[in-house]
Amino acid sequence: MTITDQRFGAVATTATGRAVRFDAIECLAGWVAAQEKPPRALWVIDATHPGTLLPIAEAKFYRLSRGRSPMGRGLVAVSITGDIATLGIPPEEGPLHWDEVRALVARDDGAEASPGTTH
Repeated sequence: MTITDQRFGAVATTATGRAVRFDAIECLAGWVAAQEKPPRALWVIDATHPGTLLPIAEAKFYRLSRGRSPMGRGLVAVSITGDIATLGIPPEEGPLHWDEVRALVARDDGAEASPGTTH
């Protein structure tokens, strides 16, 4: 997949070593939850430095208003030493840790799903 907006997105290395690209952090979180084997590595784009990848452990996350990211959930990452104020967008939630992002996406997916629909 091509990352269409260099302020968002993520990359994973699968357990077998294949690189998988995502347009949005929520897509990475959903993908990780669906894997039988944990991925080797996870990176997210630093929104304050578009196109720059950060290891998950070096990132903090914010939820902006809906519609502010390619897939619409508004999740953004910045370096743990970075400042979201440089984006000029106030967050609705955050900072969040990766486990909180995963829980948020799982909760949202459950709330958005209804009988007969798929994601």
